[in-house]
Parts: sequence; C-alpha cells; structure tokens
Amino acid sequence: MRALYFLKMIAAVLFCMASLPALAQTDTWLGGTGMWSQMANWSLDAVPGQGNDCVIPANSAPNVDINGICRNLTIAAGNVWPIPTSLLIVYGPSVVNPASVSFGPSFKGGLSIGGTTGLTVPLTGGGTITLLGPT
Repeated sequence: MRALYFLKMIAAVLFCMASLPALAQTDTWLGGTGMWSQMANWSLDAVPGQGNDCVIPANSAPNVDINGICRNLTIAAGNVWPIPTSLLIVYGPSVVNPASVSFGPSFKGGLSIGGTTGLTVPLTGGGTITLLGPT
C-alpha cells in the first residue's frame, strides 16, 4: 500500500516538473566569421533555437547561411555584421545592439522580431540596424 502511495507521489511530482517552463540557455558564438549552421561554432554545440539567447561577441560576424533563430539577441560593441541573404528571427523580448548590423540587399535578407508581449521589443544599445532594399 505504501509502495503504491509512493509511486503516485513520484508521478505527481514528475507531472508538475514537466509543466514548468524551460529556462532559456545562452548560446554564445565561437566561430568568428564561420557559418551560423555549424554546431561547433556555438558554445552549446548546437545551432540556437527559439529557446536560446544568442550572444555575438566582439570581433565576430557569423555568416547566417540558414535562417537564424534565437530568443533574445545580444551583439557586442564594435561588430560590423552584414547579413545579406538570410533571415534572422528573434522571438524574445530583447535585442541589445551597440554594433552595426545590416540586412539585404536581396529579398532574402531580413530581420524578424516577434516579441512576446504585444509585439513590443525594445532595441537597446545605441547601435544601428540597416535594412537595405533590393538593388
């Protein structure tokens, strides 16, 4: 009887833990000017996803060769990061950019900021984001 009670309690605890939201993990870029799609270029040994906070450190300009996805995006000061042909999708509530980022000029390059609170996402850091139209 006690064993059955114990098993029910364990099942209840596991059920409650499974329903907790997962905390975002920070995935820091290690690859200099390498390809975004290469797992070895990221600190978590995985290409970031919607639940990852992405950090692009100084002297880095990832080649976004696939559509890049992250929760929040932080770019270090002094970076000049052109993203000519892919889409960078930020799902979270924060983009920190004291750097210079440009998207385009093809129709494929762009920035999508989804946000989680009424589609309001603060862009902080004093950097520039340039969206270039087709040439």
